[in-house]
Amino acid sequence: DAVVNLIAILHGSAQAYAWTHQDLPATIARVSAKQGVRHLVHLSALGVDSRDPQSAPSQYLRSKALGEIALAECLGFTHPVDQTHRCGLTILRPSVVFGANDRFLNVFAQLQATVPVMPLACPQAQFQPVWVEDVATAILRSLEHGARQAPAMQVYELAGPQIYTLRELVQFAARCSGINRGRGRPVIGLPLWMGYIQAAALGLVPGEPLMSADNLRSMQKPNIRNGDFPGLDALGIEASPLEAIGPQYLQSEPANHGLLGLRHRHR
Repeated sequence: DAVVNLIAILHGSAQAYAWTHQDLPATIARVSAKQGVRHLVHLSALGVDSRDPQSAPSQYLRSKALGEIALAECLGFTHPVDQTHRCGLTILRPSVVFGANDRFLNVFAQLQATVPVMPLACPQAQFQPVWVEDVATAILRSLEHGARQAPAMQVYELAGPQIYTLRELVQFAARCSGINRGRGRPVIGLPLWMGYIQAAALGLVPGEPLMSADNLRSMQKPNIRNGDFPGLDALGIEASPLEAIGPQYLQSEPANHGLLGLRHRHR
C-alpha cells in the first residue's frame, strides 16, 4: 500500500551520493508505480532546491535535489498529460534531527568531555533542529493523508520552533551534559580554510568520519525553513523545542516519554 524511503548517506564519493540519493529513489519509484503502491514518502533534507539543483554548494544537497526530481519524473508528476497510474508522493525535508542516541548533540558532548577547547568550523552556520519523533509522526500523518486523498505530490519542511547557530548547539550540549560544571569548553571558531584542514584530518580517523569537506560546504547554506512549503503544523504537529527534549538524554538518563520512553518503561 505504501513505501517509506529513509535511505541516505552523509559522507561518500560523488558516485555513492548519486547512487544513494538519485538512482535508488528512482528505482523505488518505478517499482512502486509498477506494483500499484498508493503512496510513497521520501525523506529529503532542508536546504534542497529541486528547482535549481546545480546551485547547491555540496554534493549532498545537489544529489538530494536531483533525487527529488527523479522521483517526480518517475511517478509522472512532471508530465501531467499522463494520468494512467499515479502513486502519491510526499517529500519531507527535515532540518538536522536530534533525539536519544543521535550522532549530533551526543557527539558535541562526547568531544567536549575529552578536549580542553573546542575548535569549530562554521560556528555561525544556522540550524533549526527537529525532534526525531516529530519526524516519525510526520511520516505517519503523510501516510494517513495519502490513504484518504487522491494521489498528489506534497512537500513539507520539518523544523523545530527555534533557529540556532552551530556554536550555540555545541554550548547547549555541554550545558546539558554538565561538562566543566555546565560551562562546557571554550569554543574557538575556525576560518573556513582551517575547517577544511580539520575535516581532512578527521577523514583519516578509522570509522565513519565526524566531518567532511562536503559537510562544510553544506553548512554554507542555512539549514532552516524558508517558508516556501508547509511545515509540521500543516500535518497537525506542534514542533517540540530542543530545550524540552535535549536535556533528558544528554544527562545520560533514559528517555521517559514518547516511543523510546515506552520501550524503556516496559523492559
